[in-house]
Amino acid sequence: MLSALMLSIVLNSGCSSSKPVTGITPEMLGTWRFSEQVSRDLLLEGQFTVERDTVEIEARPGPCRYERDRSNALSIAYSCGPDVLFSFDRADPVRRAHFSALVHLVETRSVCQRSVVNKTGQTVCAEYGKEIVYRDARRAGILRVQRTDAER
Repeated sequence: MLSALMLSIVLNSGCSSSKPVTGITPEMLGTWRFSEQVSRDLLLEGQFTVERDTVEIEARPGPCRYERDRSNALSIAYSCGPDVLFSFDRADPVRRAHFSALVHLVETRSVCQRSVVNKTGQTVCAEYGKEIVYRDARRAGILRVQRTDAER
């Protein structure tokens, strides 16, 4: 009897969500703009339109194309330009609009230019210089959006 009660509690608790997925509400429908300074050299800007069953985007860098392999029942994905991905949650594409971008970074670091051996026999740096290092990094975040069309 106790094991049947425990099984009933497990089956009726958090194993699966009992909340229905609400989907796109009328307030989300329309056109939204964004502008994100991802790095010194990369500005993402554009707009997307939320329709009842999809999201369409125009952005710089572009052009943008729908990513069938990255889209699924929960999100819609677009690649824009060579290194940018936008994804939109199907249930809340306005508050859950994300970006991911590959940025090219230029950094300087201090390196030893000349070393000497001190009185105790240790090798120490006598002169430092700067070296430029180039590397790629992925930056991601949530788009901050503003409505561009009239309030519905």
